[in-house]
Amino acid sequence: MKRLMLDSTWRGWAMAWARASRPTRSSPAA
Repeated sequence: MKRLMLDSTWRGWAMAWARASRPTRSSPAA
C-alpha cells in the first residue's frame, strides 16, 4: 500500500514537472 501511494505521488509530480517544463502545446486540455 505504501509503495502504491509513493508511486502515485511520484507519477503526479512527474506529470506536473513535464507540464511545467513543456508548454501546453501537445495537450492544451490537459
